[in-house]
Amino acid sequence: MGRIISPPNWKKVLTQDPQRWIQLLTHAPDLRKQVEELADARDTYLHWTKFRHKEPFPAGISREEGWALVRTARLAAAKSLPFQAKNGAPIAVSMTDPLHAAVRRITAHRDLLLAGLPEQPSAQLAEEMQSFGLKALIDEAYYSAVIEGAVTTRREARKMIREDREPRTKSEWMILNNYRAGERMSQWAREPMTPARLCEIQEILTANTLEREADSGQFRPDMVTVQDPSTGEIVHTPPPAEDIPARMELLCKFANRDDRDGPIPSFVQACLLHYQLAYDHPFGDGNGRTARWLFLWRLLRCPEYWWIGMLSASRMTNHHKQAYYDAFRFAELDEYDSTYLVRQQTQAVEQEMARFASFLNHRQDLSTYARAQLRLDKNLTLRQLALFDRLRKAPNDVFTQQGHARFHGVSQVTARKDLEALVALGLLQRQVGRPILYRATARFVAAAKGYQRG
Repeated sequence: MGRIISPPNWKKVLTQDPQRWIQLLTHAPDLRKQVEELADARDTYLHWTKFRHKEPFPAGISREEGWALVRTARLAAAKSLPFQAKNGAPIAVSMTDPLHAAVRRITAHRDLLLAGLPEQPSAQLAEEMQSFGLKALIDEAYYSAVIEGAVTTRREARKMIREDREPRTKSEWMILNNYRAGERMSQWAREPMTPARLCEIQEILTANTLEREADSGQFRPDMVTVQDPSTGEIVHTPPPAEDIPARMELLCKFANRDDRDGPIPSFVQACLLHYQLAYDHPFGDGNGRTARWLFLWRLLRCPEYWWIGMLSASRMTNHHKQAYYDAFRFAELDEYDSTYLVRQQTQAVEQEMARFASFLNHRQDLSTYARAQLRLDKNLTLRQLALFDRLRKAPNDVFTQQGHARFHGVSQVTARKDLEALVALGLLQRQVGRPILYRATARFVAAAKGYQRG
């Protein structure tokens, strides 16, 4: 996005012509609805920067008057929060109808259920959950680091983690640190959040990456600024360092609240934690990564979001990185309306849910195809199916027990059973040596290459 424009003083618009304002509020419900829906729809929560150019725009009302109507509607839906900006202004979130609808869609995760995900975790799903969770954890570690400037490929990141290789660059350290923090998130989710835990998370996330060791595992001792990564412009000056301890105590108190029946849904609470930690910027470095893991920590505490660990929200945030950065700036320039970031995160999660549902559907189609094409008595396991899928693009790949175990996060004994079962079916050939090598048979390759994804 180009230059962000500060909104007009909507309160001044109200006072310039009170009679006109009364007329708009009391006698033009259809016009009000058109304007409000223009700014706040399923995938839209417009800032003035975009609203002022939105077309088609209703006749009979100025853009400034329209913005005043939008702000009035958002204030009517606003919920008070315990947070304040550094100038004492309240930070709020507007629980408008489109936001409520988005949260209901995410909580229901209907497309995931239709794609085969069970309503509750089960012993039958434990193996698949482990595989999905490991893949999502690696992807989250990668994309969250890339958002902050890490430079490498996802393939190399996965290889480094699965081979347990020592990082060679700062970028690789950022990714591995993210992974190590993510490994502990399920345990941390069973415990309350504290300022000390926040510092512990940041210390893990920034290990071997900091220019100043004093920035590790403790709140910043001095003032910092946030700059636009592309222009170098200062876009945010967080609260002073001396205010950070008290603000983090307040943040943790909010994080540990358990009021699922309250006015702010749990998913929105997680987004607000993300926003507030990023706004306060309590650390010298690693604030964005800490905020994104805090978001996941909050959701993992909720039984209704048991499946969230199989997704990588940062994947879609990275794909729309500028919108993510803009959401923070929109909020600060629009009376600290955190809804901009909340809506950006709901969109990112819904997009990631759609991607995962597509993957689950693909996996089911592939499983049905493989069983029929290979004339099997039962379906291939998830890990065997992944190998089958890989052969579509790399028919000459060679597999080992060690590599198969690392890739799927299982023991070598389990990996050997997977591969030897395919040997028994005549789908792999074993080449004895150190290590033992497995190659696909012509029948296995032909079946894999014959699959056409729907």
